[in-house]
Amino acid sequence: LSCCCPKLLVPAMNEKMYLSRQTQDNIKALKGKGVCVMAAEKGEMACGDEGCGRMSDPKKIIRKIKILMRSHG
Repeated sequence: LSCCCPKLLVPAMNEKMYLSRQTQDNIKALKGKGVCVMAAEKGEMACGDEGCGRMSDPKKIIRKIKILMRSHG
């Protein structure tokens, strides 16, 4: 909370959890506080379910981190 570097949230959970009102309200609140939030992707998840809530591809996450670090430095 005290650091001034960019913060990146990469949600990963099953679709029911991700689309729940509470989760979406929390994501909105974090965005309002300046946290960068990557959207969850659609596809197969670790639990075997299919749907929206899959973690973004690691290569996309790394690209986003690089963008955030360039904008901070």
